[in-house]
Amino acid sequence: MKINALKLFARLFPLFWFATSIWAQSASLNGLVLDPAAATVPSAAIRVVQTQTNVARTTQSDSGGGYQVSNLPPGEYKIVVEKTGFDKLERGGIILSVDTATRVDLKLQTGGVRQALTVSEEAPGIQLNNAEMATDITAKQSPICPSRRRAVSVARPLSCTSPRASRGTFASTERSTPVQRT
Repeated sequence: MKINALKLFARLFPLFWFATSIWAQSASLNGLVLDPAAATVPSAAIRVVQTQTNVARTTQSDSGGGYQVSNLPPGEYKIVVEKTGFDKLERGGIILSVDTATRVDLKLQTGGVRQALTVSEEAPGIQLNNAEMATDITAKQSPICPSRRRAVSVARPLSCTSPRASRGTFASTERSTPVQRT
């Protein structure tokens, strides 16, 4: 019996030792979120990002402005803090060592509400004070459009519209015979 218990202990000891050594391979981060007057800021969104892996953990500051993130793997981190009414704060270069609790107090700066407007396309120019419509006609389109010098046949009227305006082709691209004036 003693031999079986001893063998069991010898087999399980490395497993327990390995498990406890893994749990000891962590660090924690804590601190306060403060405003410019050194008052605490509750309910601030906090994101802790490990810079090597880009893995993030999120939390919020408590009612006293405190925060704590535990069981973090050792390494380099950055902290991003956001709260309405304050500028976004990013603090990098925070090194966490094995089995340590690192304190980082974060001081936010007051800021206003910011809006961004992005224009992706330019709207076509519209003249609100004039009911006329105009289109640029290229030299290639010019011979098929009626003018005072070129009379258009009454039997076959031409359509002189811009391809951009009609989103198609011209109705007729043939020249008509001028009507003789008497």
